[in-house]
Amino acid sequence: MNLETLLNLRTLALRNDKVQAIFEVYSEMLLAYDTAMRADDFVEIKTPKILASATEGGANVFKIKYFGGDAFLAQSPQFYKQAGMSVFERVFEVGAVFRAEPSYTTRHVSEYTNYIDIFRYGAPPHGGWGLGSERIVQKILGLQSTKEAVLYPRDVKRLTP
Repeated sequence: MNLETLLNLRTLALRNDKVQAIFEVYSEMLLAYDTAMRADDFVEIKTPKILASATEGGANVFKIKYFGGDAFLAQSPQFYKQAGMSVFERVFEVGAVFRAEPSYTTRHVSEYTNYIDIFRYGAPPHGGWGLGSERIVQKILGLQSTKEAVLYPRDVKRLTP
């Protein structure tokens, strides 16, 4: 079955043993990552996903209405992770970020900081790194597209199912 059909009929396709195996591998990978980070004394944090302003200059953003005002979906947890490092030193987060770049590649999906003056209070100049876990699963399993490793992927042309 081709990728478009798999994604268009996603709820049905998820009943297939091979498709289910993708998400079982994904789940184990996330558990292993969590275990390794905690074993090295990292603290898991959760950063805001709705922000008052766009956080990365020049990047395309998702602007939303928020209780009568405008807000933006988070493009990166970078600044809040830096703030967390000021308190806990070693932090990690597994969470969604939102990229509005209109990409049509097999490597991109749209769903993957509000700048605050944290550096004045001792935040480190860099908050680490990030990598899409879906892309890791794609590489491990040799999948055709990152979208195969997302339960219900969103991209330029896909908002359903």
